[in-house]
Amino acid sequence: MEAIALSAGLVFIAELGDKSQLVALSLAARRAWRDVVVAVLVVSVAATSLSAAAGGLIGSTLSSTARAWLAGTVFLAVAAWSFVVRADPADEVDVAPLRSQLALVGVLVVAELGDKTMFATAGLGAEFGALPAWVGAAIGMTVAGLLGVAIGVRLRRWLTPHTLRIVTSAMFLFVGLSFVVVAVRG
Repeated sequence: MEAIALSAGLVFIAELGDKSQLVALSLAARRAWRDVVVAVLVVSVAATSLSAAAGGLIGSTLSSTARAWLAGTVFLAVAAWSFVVRADPADEVDVAPLRSQLALVGVLVVAELGDKTMFATAGLGAEFGALPAWVGAAIGMTVAGLLGVAIGVRLRRWLTPHTLRIVTSAMFLFVGLSFVVVAVRG
């Protein structure tokens, strides 16, 4: 139980302000919150299970420069996507089409790839065993993602869709460029 609590706490802290939480916040500001919550839950369980098994392998095969280039490219793509794709009124329907749900999950999966929580979960798995690390990491990541969704829903109430599109695009552009700077410095 202690290993689960420690894993949950560490992953929650690692997720605060992290790219997957920012993506959840951005999606919740522009899409139906229920769909984003489902995507956060699915990705939290899947990503932490994969990272408990494969996180160490990814960390040992990619250099920090390669990880920075990959993350920078992903964020620049998400910035462009955030700016170009307009919110669809159909997304406010309680039951979203499967393709929309899969797209939300896909965006969150891409945001989570190579994330620091993947490596943290892998390290926790090595220390405490895969199962307690996975359970704790899934809890921590889910809570942080749901916090991002709650903030995103609030932003939707205060900002127009056009302003949200510009703000989220600028946020991802800034983060993407910061990763590219890290990669260039190598």
